Amino acid sequence: MAVRDSLAYNLFGTAERHREVNEAMEATIKKMASLGATIIRFDLPQYDALSPKIDVQLYESRTAMERYFTSLPPTAPVKSFGQLVAAKTSAVQKTLEAEYAMADGMNKPEYKEHMLNRDRLRLAVVKAMADFELDAILYPLQKVLVAPTSAPDQPERNGALSNGTGLPAVTFPAGFSKPNASAPLGVPIGAELLGRDFSEDKLLAYVYALEQAAPSRKLPKSTPGLPGEP
Repeated sequence: MAVRDSLAYNLFGTAERHREVNEAMEATIKKMASLGATIIRFDLPQYDALSPKIDVQLYESRTAMERYFTSLPPTAPVKSFGQLVAAKTSAVQKTLEAEYAMADGMNKPEYKEHMLNRDRLRLAVVKAMADFELDAILYPLQKVLVAPTSAPDQPERNGALSNGTGLPAVTFPAGFSKPNASAPLGVPIGAELLGRDFSEDKLLAYVYALEQAAPSRKLPKSTPGLPGEP
């Protein structure tokens, strides 16, 4: 596994709530180093500054959804985005209502600023990779353990780095939290490896090598046995 890898250290948390994720990530880092990866730790301050201001979904959704509905046949049960919102049957009703209320969002100054911020973040990441001669950047997919499915959101996620820059990334298992009454195997912890443009083959090769050398998956206790197993 010949890779010059780095850690975007400010994508890791520093509070007690981040401890189990950080422990799993440090174990992953050690595994990668044992396979020949060169590890460099650095900060990406532009991520902290720009990531709250790069989301464009709110501004683009109404235009995209209305374009989609115009492509449907006359027999479609829902004929427009407005009809979908008015039905009030969606699990993400509040999100749909906010998107529908954003008329002509792609001409808003805020949208244009968010698009510029995405370019600024991309340039910062590409520059860091060039300056440090990096093949990939490693970070936790989420700084804290995953929230229950009943929670309104999954907090402290780092997926905005790939989403906001357009650079490829692959998410893979980093380990599990400690078992408890509600999670007898613990909960899975994800790591993400981000690379340069068109480096998907390298990213998949790196992660495949890691998973083959140090498997970290666990079958849920509810997984049925195969036919013929005792």
